[in-house]
Amino acid sequence: LIVTITPGEYESDCRFYFRDRAIQLDELRQIFSQQTERHKKTVIIRSDRKVPTGVLHELIASIHEAGMAVLIAVQTPDARPEMRFE
Repeated sequence: LIVTITPGEYESDCRFYFRDRAIQLDELRQIFSQQTERHKKTVIIRSDRKVPTGVLHELIASIHEAGMAVLIAVQTPDARPEMRFE
């Protein structure tokens, strides 16, 4: 499971994406609980460094509440732009 977070001007402007569609955090919480029932236990978070840590903490807490593990994917500055995490 891969969740992407994009920054906004304010913390409330950050956007979450799951399976290439914008999604609210409440919807993600439901998905996480359904996935643990299906034995998918890890969520990969793709995030820009400009995403506020409070937003990351809230997402990570939601993932842990569902009993899942978290991996945070970072892309080094020299990585090719066409590189995608699927």
